[in-house]
Amino acid sequence: MSGTVSFWAVEFDDAHKLMRLMRRFAMAQRGRKAEFLRARGLQPGQDVVLMELSLRGSASQNELARAAEVDEPSVGRTIRRLQRNGLVERREDPADARRRVVTMTPAGEALIPEIKRMYVEVATEAIGGFDDMGFLIRHLTDLSERLGRAPAQTPEPELPSTP
Repeated sequence: MSGTVSFWAVEFDDAHKLMRLMRRFAMAQRGRKAEFLRARGLQPGQDVVLMELSLRGSASQNELARAAEVDEPSVGRTIRRLQRNGLVERREDPADARRRVVTMTPAGEALIPEIKRMYVEVATEAIGGFDDMGFLIRHLTDLSERLGRAPAQTPEPELPSTP
């Protein structure tokens, strides 16, 4: 990989352990979310679209694909499923009649507090004992950027307060 700056040499055994741990963490996180979503008749990824709409109010399919970091056909299928379940609808953009936007229905909006709670629960379960959330977020962001996946710029969600 040309152009990559290395501060120290990483041995294969450590690199392999790191790759396995990152994969396990991602799989565990997806698994926890999937349990929650299935219990509510949702599929993985639908929470991401609903949360983006919650943050934005409305968005085009292209904007949702960028925010969810998936391709447009994938987000299109997700939108159609959410639409069939009465959670979102497509409308003509009031500012541009040539453009269609996706908005949440009241039924979709009713799921947002539960999805936020689930995000907090999964994050707490994963890193509840970690005492410096800012440090963790900065370093995970840095790791993503090093691998060419800078986080999508979206409005920051308000998390529910925990007792």
